[in-house]
Amino acid sequence: MRIPIRFQLMGPLVAVAAVSLATVAVVYGQLATRQTRQRIECQVSGVTQVLRQSSFPLTDKVLQQMAGLAGAELLLTDDAGTPIAASSRRADAAATAVNESSHSTTADQSLGKTLTTPAGVYFHSTWPVDRPDRSGAARTLHVLVAKTEYDAAWRAAFLPPILVGAIASAAIAGVTLLATGRLSRLMARIGGEVRRLADGDFRPVETPRLNDESRDLALAVNRAAARLAEYEEEVRSTERLKTLATLGAGMAHEVRNAATGCRMAIDLHAEECDASTSGRDTLDVAKRQLGLIEGRLKQYLSVGKGASDGAIETVDLTQVARDALELTAAAARHAGASVGSQLPAGVCPVRGVPEDLTHAVVNLLLNAIEAAAKRQALVGTPAAVSIQLRSDARCATLQVRDSGSGPDASVAPRVFEPFASDKPEGVGLGLVVVRSAVELGGGAVTWDRVEDETRFLLQMPLATEDCQHA
Repeated sequence: MRIPIRFQLMGPLVAVAAVSLATVAVVYGQLATRQTRQRIECQVSGVTQVLRQSSFPLTDKVLQQMAGLAGAELLLTDDAGTPIAASSRRADAAATAVNESSHSTTADQSLGKTLTTPAGVYFHSTWPVDRPDRSGAARTLHVLVAKTEYDAAWRAAFLPPILVGAIASAAIAGVTLLATGRLSRLMARIGGEVRRLADGDFRPVETPRLNDESRDLALAVNRAAARLAEYEEEVRSTERLKTLATLGAGMAHEVRNAATGCRMAIDLHAEECDASTSGRDTLDVAKRQLGLIEGRLKQYLSVGKGASDGAIETVDLTQVARDALELTAAAARHAGASVGSQLPAGVCPVRGVPEDLTHAVVNLLLNAIEAAAKRQALVGTPAAVSIQLRSDARCATLQVRDSGSGPDASVAPRVFEPFASDKPEGVGLGLVVVRSAVELGGGAVTWDRVEDETRFLLQMPLATEDCQHA
């Protein structure tokens, strides 16, 4: 049977409080009884000492006045037990019981004995009067303290602290019940959230407002959820890449064979036909495009395997940009996009695989041309694309800008992840290939929106320097 945590905590707490209260009640009850008895005995002793040693006659009126000071009934008897004077009718009515209880004049000053009289139950003590009467007979002063008044004084001293202690214990128990109830509800909620995480839902849990251990626990659960989400994404990405490598191997083999056959047919056609110079240029571009197809297939396979088959060497990034512009010129004319360039006259040496870097820049240009043309068709904005290459003493930065609308918000944070694409016919591998080619040379690629344009920045260290990526 499951016992809620608040009851697990409340049981020992209530038991400790009950035992503590009972112990305090017993100890304080004994102390209160002793202190009450001592107070009354001291009060009675002071009054009786005055009466015993007084020189004035001990009459009913005198005893009546002194009884108020003593808080007791006073009865004066002779040596035979006959009443001489009494403080009240009750004291006089107790004379018979007093006479029957003791005929001795020996002092018994304690209030330990009780005496039952027609007027009630009294604590009884006897005090011999030092001064005898005129006849020389001995006299005894009897002090009667009503048990009801004694009990009332005892309760007045004992009950208030015990009542306060009981109320305090109940208040502590109530506060503890509320606190443990909150803790129990919090643990139940966090337990449900953890079960949700175990089922694969990695949304963060609600953080308590109170800055205590429960907040720390919720933050720890949120950190665990974030890490699990990252691990899941990494696993999915790895699985996607493995799937790409497995499925792409057979497809790439067939497509590469077809591209190779097509390139060989173009070579034969060029040898057999006396084509014009412009015709030969067109055939050369077609051959290079076929070469790009072969290279791109190799790149896709390298993405799936996690490495490139090409050798890393020093590459002139300026020449790579020029080759990419030449290879995409036909696509730009077909899309009606203008392509501007700002390339340095000299070389810009970086490290990388030449074919991979060419494919990467071509991919960025083709994406830019397609995005600019799409926005032109939708809102009439002129389709404009630009490529710029600049370098400093350590780093080369290649920038590709277009007038398109940029990636869709649903995929914008994941544009460099496999299979993240907002194109109906896209597979989401182009920018993965770009990132792979750039990172292979120690660089990085990022994107942003600047002045209503989309900008991709490809940053790479120069061949002899390290580059700090912005």
